[in-house]
Amino acid sequence: MSHELKFKILNWTVIIAGLGYFVDMYDLFLFNVTRVASLTDLGLTGDDITNVGITILNFQVVGLTLGAFLWGILSDKLGRKSCLLGSILLYSLASLGCAFVQTPDQYAWLRFLAGVGLAGEVGIGIALITEYMNPSQRGKSVALFAAMGFLGIVAAALLSEIIPWRQTYLIGAIAGFLLLFARYFLDESILFKNKASTETDRGNLLILFKNKNLLKKYICTILIALPVSFSVLFVTFSPEIGKALGIADPIKVSLIMIVFQLCLIGGDFFSAFLSDKLKSRKKVISYMKSFTLIVLIGFFFLPIEHAISYYIFIGLFGLSIGYWVLINTIAAEQFGTNLRATTAATIPNFVRAAVIPFTLLYKEFKHIDTVTVIIGMGVLAVLISAIALRGVEETYDKDLDYIDKSI
Repeated sequence: MSHELKFKILNWTVIIAGLGYFVDMYDLFLFNVTRVASLTDLGLTGDDITNVGITILNFQVVGLTLGAFLWGILSDKLGRKSCLLGSILLYSLASLGCAFVQTPDQYAWLRFLAGVGLAGEVGIGIALITEYMNPSQRGKSVALFAAMGFLGIVAAALLSEIIPWRQTYLIGAIAGFLLLFARYFLDESILFKNKASTETDRGNLLILFKNKNLLKKYICTILIALPVSFSVLFVTFSPEIGKALGIADPIKVSLIMIVFQLCLIGGDFFSAFLSDKLKSRKKVISYMKSFTLIVLIGFFFLPIEHAISYYIFIGLFGLSIGYWVLINTIAAEQFGTNLRATTAATIPNFVRAAVIPFTLLYKEFKHIDTVTVIIGMGVLAVLISAIALRGVEETYDKDLDYIDKSI
């Protein structure tokens, strides 16, 4: 294969994988921005919109968690490409169903199925990209992949403002079916094909539990992303937080999403650039966590009396957790080809699943003081993640052509 042809294939791989992440993030955050409108249309009012909204969100997260194991394991056993096709097909059908839902229960189960379908997008996409790219290209390629995903959230926020909520789901379904067609032209990972012909034990989670070092790295990688999990709560319930702060102007979730995600994209590109300069993933994550802590403390102590001040702090918070791209890169780089898709798929979705305890804590204690509870959880998430960072290895420039063993 000529260098020129390989370059084209690599770019096509990043673009197609990135479009999958675009659809993934578009749909996952679509419920966040259409929560009030859709549940009101289904007949809910008052606290029921908050409480039922939390239930539906948690159904979606459970689907993501279960789907991550399904697609991750199958991807390590059968290949990256086939699972990317299966996952987007299930998602597209579920999203199509959401466009015609009639009850909250139907809504919850369809969000569960959509979660199962979307669970493989980020992990398998990153596994495919990192296995194609040389070490000097991996960070920037994953940053582009992540940026395309976060632009999906911006698209969801914008569309929710200009068209009815049912049509936003219909657009997501159509995009999914188009992507299904495009993925037929993807090439399978060369590293996977090379290892597939061997007797390697692929997609076996027992390897993680039998190897204490692998298990430690796996758990710590999940924990270092806790501030990202917390951000979902922070952004989704911004209207309630704004009321608690006494802000007269209503806080619009759609605008919050746009500000937050654009700043997060900026943070991701900055962290990827700085990682290349410092030749380290861990140092950059550590610096960004310190920034996150400063923003949260400032949010608690500084007066926030107007909506514009709230949007500014949300933007700074998004910028400060712009190391999501590095976490996902580490999730792929720390593990061998026989486990890479499984770990790269399950780690981000365990991070998403961590939204559940955050939402349950918020639901239980929000009557005390909304702002104190929110900021307290955020600070706790940062502190836990800072401790967990010690258990993660430095993976910059790591050769990915290897397998993991149980001992």
